[in-house]
Amino acid sequence: MKPLVGTTAARLAGLLTAVATSASLPAFCQQADEANARGMFREQMNKPQERLNNGFAYWIELERNGEKSRVSNKEAFVANDRIRFHFKPNFDGYAYIYYVEKEGNGDKALLFPAADAPDNKISAGKEITLPFSKDFPAWLKFDDSQGTEVVRIIVSRDKLTDKSQAQGSKDVKPDVAVTSDPKHAGKIAEHAYVSMEPLGGMVLGERRLSLDVVKAPEQKGEVTVVSTEIEKPLSVDISLTHKK
Repeated sequence: MKPLVGTTAARLAGLLTAVATSASLPAFCQQADEANARGMFREQMNKPQERLNNGFAYWIELERNGEKSRVSNKEAFVANDRIRFHFKPNFDGYAYIYYVEKEGNGDKALLFPAADAPDNKISAGKEITLPFSKDFPAWLKFDDSQGTEVVRIIVSRDKLTDKSQAQGSKDVKPDVAVTSDPKHAGKIAEHAYVSMEPLGGMVLGERRLSLDVVKAPEQKGEVTVVSTEIEKPLSVDISLTHKK
């Protein structure tokens, strides 16, 4: 099976230099809390009775040669690497997660809901690990092939009835494309916000993007995405680079 997407993190189109503390952040990072995805994410969590935004945070766990670490999709994944996504929403709703072909006819594999988790309802603040198995840890393993893999995450407050959306169709346009490919820069919709803990590399798509430098190791590689269009599903594509 091919790999999945990871999260890109870091140096905003050449504007980010190595920064160690939030005090040293450049001016473009000093955004008002309402324009910061992490701040918006927390606000919705703290006000569950209000419909402020739809959002989720995620990070990638990598197992390589028996050792586990937190990484972003800047990582160059190689054969026999195993990964899984840690996903946490800020609202009660539904999630659809797919492995899709970057070039091709659409969906490759449904990751969630799955046979062991047929109910795709998600709860605010509750982290789930994907792929999921109730009996043992499940992972996505990279094979010997090379290329770019994409994971599409779609979240919605209501269960999707539109067939193309519910099935993650290739015709669904992502609100955010987290990618390290310069040919796909700028794929962040006006209503979407992204924050990420930088790990080096480059983040493409500057619109509504803020960069948080966080010392806490438990937040390393974490990406937060929110949308203010609460009545619409939020669709995010995450690209992973697979090398030999």
